Amino acid sequence: MKYLAIAFALILPCVASFYAGVFSTSFNTNMCYSNILGTLAEQAKDAAASGNQAEMERYARMIDALPNAGYESDCAKIELALQRQIAAQPAK
Repeated sequence: MKYLAIAFALILPCVASFYAGVFSTSFNTNMCYSNILGTLAEQAKDAAASGNQAEMERYARMIDALPNAGYESDCAKIELALQRQIAAQPAK
């Protein structure tokens, strides 16, 4: 019984730490993708509202240029590339 209590006392903090880390990583990744989607939606609205074909094509090229690798995508790389592309846009 004593060994079971010691084993439980050692394993429980490890399991709790593991799941806390999983939640933290998942939360940060979800927030990153939410930010990207919000920025893309804002850019899409601007392109559509302009009614300018060249602006819509620029938006489509911007999306194609993002480093998207499906489920292996690195959100931080996508977010950085998106911010660089937005900064490189000509002033409106």
